[in-house]
Amino acid sequence: MKKITLLQLLICLLVFFSSCSKVEQVKIEPLSKEAFKGSSVKLKVIVTGKGSPDTTVTWNIIETVSPKTTISKEGVLAIADDEQATQITIKASANSDTSKNAMLNVKLALNPAFFYGKWEIFKQSTLMKIIIDSSAWEAFYPGNRSHYKIGSLTWTAVSNNDPTTSKLYPEGYLIVGKSSEVRNITNFDNNQIHSFSLFLAKDKNSFMRIEKDNNNQYVFNKSK
Repeated sequence: MKKITLLQLLICLLVFFSSCSKVEQVKIEPLSKEAFKGSSVKLKVIVTGKGSPDTTVTWNIIETVSPKTTISKEGVLAIADDEQATQITIKASANSDTSKNAMLNVKLALNPAFFYGKWEIFKQSTLMKIIIDSSAWEAFYPGNRSHYKIGSLTWTAVSNNDPTTSKLYPEGYLIVGKSSEVRNITNFDNNQIHSFSLFLAKDKNSFMRIEKDNNNQYVFNKSK
């Protein structure tokens, strides 16, 4: 009778338990995700099943995207700052059973921090300076000492649908806020709610403010 070595026994057990292992579900967390263009996001995958299934997966981006938008084998999604898509779909497939997979829709938006800082515009021979941060928009007219401030801002990602400006200023944010401080501006109520759209230029050195109510358009440049 042939003797079975301990090594052979272990191999047999390994083969037996491997044959009993089975992937039942692949899940990506979180179930929904938003990300800024020009940033990286680490995605988490959970593979569950019977026995001791192989928990490795292959990540893929379903849509056609910028060459600089990639996802690594570790699930790190790197989004190009010039990415044109507003949403991409990520797929994680179990390596041991590709029929078991999960999909995740990632919404992409321009980072609002690109707008933060000091900007200026010359309009009708009058210099206007503004300061923008995450919570307030503050404007100054040094010529007539006018000043106003809009606080409690909300930033909602939008696309520019105006064909005359969308090539240079393709995307940005709809800004909504409440007037909180006013000086030397008539017919301006502190309790008014104001909204306008900001669209950043592709070179990030200027942005366009569009007031939809009266169709005014102003182009601001980075302050020197």
